[in-house]
Order: sequence, then structure tokens, then C-alpha cells
Amino acid sequence: MRVLLLAALLFPLAAEAKKPAPPVPPSWKCGEEVGDDYGTGFSALSASKWDEANTAFAAVLAKEPSCGLALLGQGRALFGAGKGAEAVAPLTAASTAFTDKPEVFFWLARAKYAAADDDGALAAAKAAIALKPNSPEAQRVAQDALLRKGDIPGARALLDAAKATSNVVTWFCLEGQLSLAQGDVEAARARLVECEGVPDRAVYDQLAAKIAAVPPAPPPPPPAPPPVAAPAAKAPRK
Repeated sequence: MRVLLLAALLFPLAAEAKKPAPPVPPSWKCGEEVGDDYGTGFSALSASKWDEANTAFAAVLAKEPSCGLALLGQGRALFGAGKGAEAVAPLTAASTAFTDKPEVFFWLARAKYAAADDDGALAAAKAAIALKPNSPEAQRVAQDALLRKGDIPGARALLDAAKATSNVVTWFCLEGQLSLAQGDVEAARARLVECEGVPDRAVYDQLAAKIAAVPPAPPPPPPAPPPVAAPAAKAPRK
């Protein structure tokens, strides 16, 4: 009887011990238990040491899988290493858990664009713009996706909406992209001059490279030679 009673008391305790630990709730900042890997990851990221950063953030996420900054850091590291398609997974996880962080959606948009997912890039870029209106960086990714889809009217509408509420130097570069997409190289060159001091240097370099890649116009044909006057007819002899 005592054995049965003891078993009845111990069985719930054993069952309780077998229960998995509850999942750690998402946290934007990592806890102290992640150790030095957290700082190592961001130091490597700032030095463009992509593989080192990815390794450090992977170690952080092994201890705290829902740390938002580590998910963002790993996504940026993979993107920097040219692995846009692989960067989508951690950035998607971050965007699902932290819907109020525009930087997460911006990097997700860049990763999806690099992975040739134009619709996904556009959706993520618009989410970033909704959280941070008129974000030049997100605006650029959205326009790139629209232009690659061949949607010039959509790109024009998006840029006009941004220009209606703000005055940003980046808009001149994006105007140049639109002009170039419509075949107006001279207008694109004029916009390039106007956005030369843009803070987002990448958008300037992008437009400059596209303009440089335009083949030169063929030289005009030589003028036609003047018509040769026919010799005057001789008057008949009398």
C-alpha cells in the first residue's frame, strides 16, 4: 500500500520533469546568457567580416533563437556575403516576431530582391515605408522591384506619393532611374547631377552605372552629297 501511495506521489513529479521547457518569448535585445558572441557578431558586421559575423550570430541564436537583433544581424551577414536567398529565413523570422521594426523589413526587402522575389521585395519594402514613411532606402528597393517587373507606372506612383510629402535628394536619383527606364538618357544624366550629394551613395552609384552601360548612340549618317546639276542642253545650230 505504501509503495502504491509513493508511486502515486512520484508519478506526477516525473511527468512534470519530462515536460519540455517553455519557449523563450521573442525579445529584441539578447539576454546576458548569450555571452561574447553577441558583441563579436556586431563587431564583425561593422568590419564587413560576413562569415565571422554569421558564425557569431548563429552561436547567439543557438542559445536564444528568438533574439531579434541576432536574427537581423545574421540576415545582414548572409546578405553581405552574397547569400540573399539564405538571408530570407532569419529576416522573415525577425519580421514575424517584430512587426514594428522598419529596419527588419528593409533588410528583408533587400534579401528578397537579391533572391529574385520581386513581389516579396516590394511587399517588405512597402511595410518598411509604412513604418518609416518616405524611407529613401526602402523606397529604392521598392522601385527597383517594380522596374524589374516592368511596372513603370507603379514605380512612378510610388515615387510621386513620396515626393508629395517630403523633399529628399534621393528622389532625384530615383527620378533618373525612371527616366532611364523610359529611354530618356539625357534626363537621367541631368538627375544624376542633381543627386550627386545623396547620403545613400549606393543609389547614386547604381544610376551612374546604368547610365554608363547605355550603348552610345550611333553617329548620324553623313550628309547626302549635293545633287549634280545636269549639263545645259546645247542650242541647235541654225
